[in-house]
Amino acid sequence: MIQNINLYLALPPHPKQYLASKWLGKIIISLVGLLTLIYILSYIPLIKQKSQLDQLLATKESLNAQIKAIEQIKIANAASKSAVKPKLTQFSTYFKNLAKATPNGIWLTNIKFSHLDKSLELNGYALKFEFIPNFFTNLSNLPDFLKGNISTLNLSKVEKGDKAGSVYFQFGSNVNIKTSPTKK
Repeated sequence: MIQNINLYLALPPHPKQYLASKWLGKIIISLVGLLTLIYILSYIPLIKQKSQLDQLLATKESLNAQIKAIEQIKIANAASKSAVKPKLTQFSTYFKNLAKATPNGIWLTNIKFSHLDKSLELNGYALKFEFIPNFFTNLSNLPDFLKGNISTLNLSKVEKGDKAGSVYFQFGSNVNIKTSPTKK
C-alpha cells in the first residue's frame, strides 16, 4: 500500500519567522514613507521662504538703487542751492518788517511777493478806516516797501458776517525787492 504523505499540507503555510519579517518590512516601509512625507512637508515652507528671500533681496537692491539716486539728487540740489544762495531773498526779513509795520486793528489775509514783476499785494481787514492810512505810512517808512507806484487800492466796508463793521482792503504796489532785504 502506498500512502501519499504530503508534507507541504501538514506544515503551516509560512513559518513564524517569515511572518515577523514580513511585518517588520511593512513597518520599515511605512517609516520610510512617513519620514519622506515629513521631509516633503517641511521642504515646502522652505521653498516659500526661499522665494520670499529672493523677493526681499530684489527689493533691497531696488531700494539701494533708489537711495543712491536720491543721494545724487541731494548732492545736485545742494550744489545748485550753494550756487543760487547769494541770489535768494530772505523773505523772513520782509515778513518781520511787515509785521512791525502792521498796527493793532489790522490783520492781513493774503500777502503776495513777486520777484519777477517786483510787486507786492496785500489783502486784509481793518477794524476802522483810520487804521489803513497809518498802516500805509508805516509801510512807506520801511526801506523795502512802497518805493514804487501804487497799482491797486480797493477799500470796502463789510456789512454782513462775522467781520461786519470792518473795512476790507486790497493793495497792490511795485516795490523795491532786493536780493538782500534791509533789516530794521
